[in-house]
Amino acid sequence: MRLAVFPPSPLLAAWVEDFWVFELDPGAAPLVVLPSTSSFACFVFGAAIEADGPEAARGSAFSGLQTRPFELRPVGGLGAVVVRFAPWGAGAFVRAPLDAFVDRRIELEVLFAPSAVAELEDRLAETTDDAVRIALVEGFLLRALHVPAPPPALVQLLREVGARGGTEPVHHLARRHGLSERQLERRLGAALGLGPKRFARIVRLQAALAHAEAPWVEIASDCGYTDQAHLIRDFRHLLGLTPEAWRRHAPSAAAQRFNRVPGTSVFSNTVFL
Repeated sequence: MRLAVFPPSPLLAAWVEDFWVFELDPGAAPLVVLPSTSSFACFVFGAAIEADGPEAARGSAFSGLQTRPFELRPVGGLGAVVVRFAPWGAGAFVRAPLDAFVDRRIELEVLFAPSAVAELEDRLAETTDDAVRIALVEGFLLRALHVPAPPPALVQLLREVGARGGTEPVHHLARRHGLSERQLERRLGAALGLGPKRFARIVRLQAALAHAEAPWVEIASDCGYTDQAHLIRDFRHLLGLTPEAWRRHAPSAAAQRFNRVPGTSVFSNTVFL
């Protein structure tokens, strides 16, 4: 496996966390994508990739926020450029309600001009220079960008959710920002595709995963769960595993490489198993 990570240019830094260029060898183990606070766009320049779920996306695709795991299986050697959006970032490029993409992986040709996607894939495959690949993808994104800047109040609100590990009650968060709970629900639903409670639940899970070497009773207390039983219920609901099963399930080598990418924000970066 080869993985290179690049920061976005200043023109995209408000929307994009980072870019990953990676190549997986034929026969690489499947990657299980975990619930995450990031949406992804994957521009494939190698073999196809299969995914679980109702969508049969096998090429370049967009993944909205995930509330449950799904599996990606490379078909042959896979090369791709992945755009990891900030939580509020994807809506600046995708001209559709984001709740339609929660727990789904949609072919990019459905969202953008098929000829433009095909041309980009061809150009990515023609070069071996990662910097050129990033420049090509950034150009594609800049042409799709239709929002001048993210709303500062929204960015601040979501950063607070991340900084507090998703532990602040929704009614407290709404009140601090001068909103009703219904207004907060609508605002985050439009920006993320998820309401505040579901988003905070994922943030809290990510915080627990980041501290998974500690005793579970300590993790439950430190991460804002009411008790260890609450933590166990969330693990089962969001991961399909108990905490102990999660601890025993060693991530694949590729997953460990991705998960070690340094985070660039207050949001955690454990995204693969």
